[in-house]
Amino acid sequence: MKVLISEPVAQSGKDYLVERGYEVADRQITTKPELIGAIRDCDALLIRILKCDKEVIQAAGKLKVISKHGVGVDNIDVKYCTQKGIQVTFTPAAVCNAVAEHALFLMMACAKNAMLTTRRFVDKGDFQIRNKIVGIELSGKIAGILGLGRIGRSLAQKCAGIGMKVIGYDPYVTQEQLEDYIHLMDRDSVLRDADFISMNLPCTDETRGAFGSQEFSLMKKTAYFINSARGGVVREDALIKALQGKVIMGASIDVFDEEPPSAENPLLRMENVFVTPHYAGATIETTTAVSLHAAMGIDEVLSGKKVSWPLNKIT
Repeated sequence: MKVLISEPVAQSGKDYLVERGYEVADRQITTKPELIGAIRDCDALLIRILKCDKEVIQAAGKLKVISKHGVGVDNIDVKYCTQKGIQVTFTPAAVCNAVAEHALFLMMACAKNAMLTTRRFVDKGDFQIRNKIVGIELSGKIAGILGLGRIGRSLAQKCAGIGMKVIGYDPYVTQEQLEDYIHLMDRDSVLRDADFISMNLPCTDETRGAFGSQEFSLMKKTAYFINSARGGVVREDALIKALQGKVIMGASIDVFDEEPPSAENPLLRMENVFVTPHYAGATIETTTAVSLHAAMGIDEVLSGKKVSWPLNKIT
């Protein structure tokens, strides 16, 4: 059976598939027409960020499984895959710790006014900025986590470990399912009480654009907004207005609504915004594990084993 790897991945996943007898087509595809042409005779697709929409799926007459290299699956039409009987898998266990660590790093960047301080010091040579700007300590502050899945809970553990109080919202969990240091609350209460709001929700039809002006208006004026999940969950124009209008104190974001973001995007130039280029999960450990787990998902489906990390249910 033939597996198409559409974009660069670590060798661990390739080796896993080859060792199990699969024909691996290791390609570096950049366009939709290329993907359509390459997928026609494939049984499986290991994909990263390329768009895998209805047109692509229709071109894949033999396709049985799509394995996402990562956790954000907004580039895959999962609903249509389910209709076609195509299993979709992803790799949540592989990226959990790295993304949670990055979210905590983004909190720290806000607390230390990292963007403002660095730009004044490095770009303008203002060493005395150290006497003009003061930060805050995370210990004793309230971390508000929206989305208490694997990553949200890992972040909660790290926040609690440095002395933060952790509150959170997730309509799909109960207090009994959570660790004692996480206090489950309704969403608006989390927004009102937290010093840091961390977005840890996937981008789905339900969550797309769900965080906007009304949500920012509920936050403390001294609060910071953290997003290491997906840019599409937040209305970027509302975030920009909230920052420009001092509705909130600042933000740290790893993801954008449009990626790569336009050079004209105001978020890239604001001194109260710390930005990173969607690389929360980019660690040596994660790179190896994600590739391996994505390959494992393909093998599980094609060999008829129980799927460890399914994203849809195929009857």
